[in-house]
Amino acid sequence: MLRELKIKKFRKFINQTINISPGLTLISGGNGLGKSTLLGIIANGSGTKEFKTLNNKDFHPEFNNYFILSKDEHKDSRKNDDYYEVTLKYHYKAHEVYKRVRTSHPNGPKLKLVPRTVNSEGIQNDKIGEEVFKNTGIKGSERMPIPTYYVSTSRLFPFGESKSLHNHLVKITGRKYISDQFTITKKYIEMYNKVLPRSIDEETDELYETPKPKINYTGIYLKPKSSSILTQSIGQESLSGIINALLSFHNISTEPNYIGGILCIDELDVSLHPDAQLRLLKLLKEQSKELKLQIIFTSHSLTVIQEMLRLKQKDSENHMVYYFRNNNRPFFREEDSYQSIKADLFSEIHYSMPKVKVYLEDEEAKFALEQIMNIYYEGKNESNLLNNCELIASQINCTTLLDLPNKDSYFKDTIIVLDGDARYKKKPSLKEFLTNDPKGYNSIQNYPRNVLFLPGDFSPEENVFRILYELLLNEDKHHDFWYSVEHNTSLGNYYPQMLLNELENMISQQKLDRENLKKWFQSHESFFDQSGIYKYYYKAVLENDNITTLAESFIKLVTNKLAALKSKGF
Repeated sequence: MLRELKIKKFRKFINQTINISPGLTLISGGNGLGKSTLLGIIANGSGTKEFKTLNNKDFHPEFNNYFILSKDEHKDSRKNDDYYEVTLKYHYKAHEVYKRVRTSHPNGPKLKLVPRTVNSEGIQNDKIGEEVFKNTGIKGSERMPIPTYYVSTSRLFPFGESKSLHNHLVKITGRKYISDQFTITKKYIEMYNKVLPRSIDEETDELYETPKPKINYTGIYLKPKSSSILTQSIGQESLSGIINALLSFHNISTEPNYIGGILCIDELDVSLHPDAQLRLLKLLKEQSKELKLQIIFTSHSLTVIQEMLRLKQKDSENHMVYYFRNNNRPFFREEDSYQSIKADLFSEIHYSMPKVKVYLEDEEAKFALEQIMNIYYEGKNESNLLNNCELIASQINCTTLLDLPNKDSYFKDTIIVLDGDARYKKKPSLKEFLTNDPKGYNSIQNYPRNVLFLPGDFSPEENVFRILYELLLNEDKHHDFWYSVEHNTSLGNYYPQMLLNELENMISQQKLDRENLKKWFQSHESFFDQSGIYKYYYKAVLENDNITTLAESFIKLVTNKLAALKSKGF
């Protein structure tokens, strides 16, 4: 298994270390960065002639069969510091093996990449080579004996331009290097139809081979329903090339010495519809697991990038994404977002990070949540995560909000903060509990994970009414609070006796209904904000963790939702 690619220098790449996933690894970036070159280096580090592919080739790709190295790209490491060098780290037979790759001497007929066994520091000597050979049987100048397949963009070369003719089509009736033709045929149909549904008749059993003479390529094909083999689209041809590679691994997967393989695919998405791209990724994920395949591929499709970021978010061990920036000196970020990548692909400097949508019942609930989070963050050297949220005062009742995540999957990616009284099947009456807390009420037990409740047993306007009433009835006990209010000139004539008269009038006139309380709350909202009544009550009066409990739960949800939204690109 390939673990790591460490680049000292190779063309534009300087001092880069790329970890390779056991599953899927995406290499992406703008045009001209050298993505395909990286793929070629990876493919050139391993290979074996022990097995044959479906088109009777070795699992042994050569860099110089796909890329041209010019004579001036060879620099002697003994005379120049600017030489090309890449070290590939493998895990093989319970041992770490390092293969250093440099260019061959330019006097040869074709400049190529030459692997050599080295230690973790890139040092080569006889002792290191002997030790590795003793443990693994791999000679110093050999590649890693892992079946490797390189799917180049030559698969996209149209049949017409490649000089393919109908008489080149040869029906396969038996090949010694195809272990089970019936199974290979059925798997071809299964894989193809997973990506392009209903494209090949499931009863089809005629497997064909046809060359592309102009580019010296031979592939295995089945006839699609809507076209002949030679008239299929570029997208269909691209998919066929990838399936040929997967089936080549299937063909050898039951061999006693098969330990898995490495599959490199250049421009995975080319000529495929976005839906087909997603289906292809799903197929590759399945085949990677089934065949013990490391699949490394290039793409600059936003669809592919977005899906790979989502998969990485769910399972970072088996999914890696490397998006390279800066054509002159490519680099990548350890953690990257879809928004940032999309902006770079469109050459935008500025971009907006996603915000988590937070649904609340009304404006009063929004005000209460803001107060609570501001109190929690006070004195902390942290950024308030409310800045990463879009607070929506929905004007939707709590019962409907509570049920939304079960009715529409969209709302599972949001946070829903309900009033305190929403936790009860039967809401407590404010008039009954002006000075005491409800006891024995039947609270709801099951609710979605993304639902939180504001502190207290009442709506925000009822809650603050009760808080203020308590502070007024016990004015002497809360002298500190009232002293700060009376000496705050911006608060006007807010003093206890006037406020107490107002509240008692509302109680006696039975104006504690929702509509009247909302009007009352809105008329005094500035006072609730500037007086610090929330902070005083929760910190000095209750002296409990109501705020901390809600705030920490809210922060955890926001953090998780932000990560999910970034990976999805919303």
